[in-house]
Amino acid sequence: MRKLISEYRALLKPLAIEGAPDLLIFRPVAFLLVQLLKRFPITPNQVSFSAIGTGLLCGFCLAIGTRRSFFFAGLIYLITVVLDCADGMLARLKKSGTPLGRVVDGFIDYSNGVAVMVGLGLGLPRMGLDLPLDSWTVVALAGASMALHCGVVDYFRGQYAFHALGAKDSLFADIRRQEEMLGSLRKEGRRRFRRLVLKVSLAYHKGQARLAAGPRRFDAREYARYNRWTLRGWFMIELTVHIVVLVVSAFLYEPRVFFVYTIVIANAWLLVMAPVQYFVNRRVAARSRPPGPLEDGRGPAVGIS
Repeated sequence: MRKLISEYRALLKPLAIEGAPDLLIFRPVAFLLVQLLKRFPITPNQVSFSAIGTGLLCGFCLAIGTRRSFFFAGLIYLITVVLDCADGMLARLKKSGTPLGRVVDGFIDYSNGVAVMVGLGLGLPRMGLDLPLDSWTVVALAGASMALHCGVVDYFRGQYAFHALGAKDSLFADIRRQEEMLGSLRKEGRRRFRRLVLKVSLAYHKGQARLAAGPRRFDAREYARYNRWTLRGWFMIELTVHIVVLVVSAFLYEPRVFFVYTIVIANAWLLVMAPVQYFVNRRVAARSRPPGPLEDGRGPAVGIS
């Protein structure tokens, strides 16, 4: 048992950047799945593409629009998230992780999010729900809100990993690396799907980079001290929380619960957290050493001021 617990901890990301649903629900189940998968010649990318398949199946069930199909959609989405967690854990266990594999892992969230939203858009008219706006308008607002929340939370998660935990690469190092990979694939003139995945990932990371305000070196201890609880605040609107609310909504056959959380509650929380983060980072900047130049792909990530 101790060996299993030790192995489980080794396969986790640092606890400070793990959200509660992942840590308490999805990763423990994914770890059990990894214990089975490691016995077979299954690659992390194969698990990733399985997650894309189950995500598409979830969208199909939502599109049917019946109580039973929504229930199955909730179950399938839970399986999808477990698979999404398992691929990274399997890569760490087999020491087979690659930069492209991490990009593919992120692409799962994009594709599954689109599948779920399209499924909801097709299924809502068949449910006869009383909505304040057209079904597709509500779905578009929910999808855009969810994408915004995920991008902002991922950005601050990455900032915490870089400044407080000493992660080696900054956001801009990731962008440069992905641009180099995309350039190499373009020269080959093949692998169109990989190029598409990289283009989507680059657009996402460049959107995050717009939050940045210039090079700044934060002191690790001060950054952790002031941002530990701020990051937990951001985790109230991270992707897995959206997923849990969506799954509960599917089980209840009441998608309005998901829409209220995503469009109203989560956006209100974003407006609360934004000024909090602003003043926290100003405090950290005042107590940190002066800004230094960015190093070649491994220097300090851009801070928020």
